[in-house]
Amino acid sequence: MKPLFICILLLQYVTVIAQPFTLDGQIHQMKEGLIRLSYFDPVMKRYRYDTAVVKQEKFQFAGVIQGSCRATLLPISNQELPWLVLYLQAGQNVVEGSINNWEYSGVKAGADQMVNEKYTALSAPLIQNLSTIRDSVRAAERLQEKQPDSKALFERAAFWQQQEQAVEEELTALNKSFVLAHSESIVSGDILSGLLDIEADSVVNALFFSLHALVQQHPELQQLHARANMRPGAKAPSFDAVNVQGDSIRISFDKQQPLTLLDFWASWCGPCRADVPKLKKLQSKYGIDKLAVLPVSIHERKKEKWLEAIKEDSTSHWPHVYSQRFIYNCASMAYGVQAIPVKILIDADGKIVYRSESGGGIEGVSTFLKNYFGY
Repeated sequence: MKPLFICILLLQYVTVIAQPFTLDGQIHQMKEGLIRLSYFDPVMKRYRYDTAVVKQEKFQFAGVIQGSCRATLLPISNQELPWLVLYLQAGQNVVEGSINNWEYSGVKAGADQMVNEKYTALSAPLIQNLSTIRDSVRAAERLQEKQPDSKALFERAAFWQQQEQAVEEELTALNKSFVLAHSESIVSGDILSGLLDIEADSVVNALFFSLHALVQQHPELQQLHARANMRPGAKAPSFDAVNVQGDSIRISFDKQQPLTLLDFWASWCGPCRADVPKLKKLQSKYGIDKLAVLPVSIHERKKEKWLEAIKEDSTSHWPHVYSQRFIYNCASMAYGVQAIPVKILIDADGKIVYRSESGGGIEGVSTFLKNYFGY
């Protein structure tokens, strides 16, 4: 009987991890067409993009999710309609709207959908105000470019820039307070993801650890989880990548090796490439037996641009790799990298000993190495 008992427990566990859902929808005034649903598939461990046919205004999707899941719906037959964001739950979900007011469609889902609607009601006025102000900023800056000596235009541009900063700060404050007040919801995790590029790592990490443990472990928050945990002293995780020859490889740090610098970059990133000459000097100073350099490109749009940048920067002697974003076990997910450049140092024991802030340059690396090696 004991093996049977274990099997029953295992089946219950699997059911919790990957639960089925359906999404029944209706778009009034759309007799036929196509609609696309994107969401995170816990079985495939990647984002899915499913398409359904709209017939007589109705459509249906079915799949599996883990707990609550952020999803987006887009009627691809009508390019003028925006994405509709909703939070799916296991079981049945329902959405109903029309072509004329698609962004205000009614959604019947779980508790996280209600949290999302609450956040939308609070943030929408600020987001709309920010959009209007940014239009004014751009208009003022264009006028200033035409008359750079005009004091009045300079003051006008400065005024709108100050207004923009004030509303951005107000929206950021709202996001932080909402995350703290709704720590049990995956919605807070998604809001926190939006703060990755505008807040210091220490702030993002503190907010992440305020989330409920189950929310922290949600597969969609892998990047946030990694960013919060990939600190000095942590074991450097392996990741999947492609080398310049086009071979798929696994990068790991479980063997004795020199101090290794992971340099997260992209061919179009000016600050990333500006660091290359300084990085060459650092490796020349300490020698390749003490400092290895592994450039990891994560934001490339075209492979040709990546290879061209390697040639232009004369860095073909480094073992360049490319790790595609938003796939399971990619470098950006494993190390929680959003904005670049980011530089991470890994010692001979495979542990992280240094990590720069997002967008951080080579100066911090130089200071760390001087203290690490003693010269």
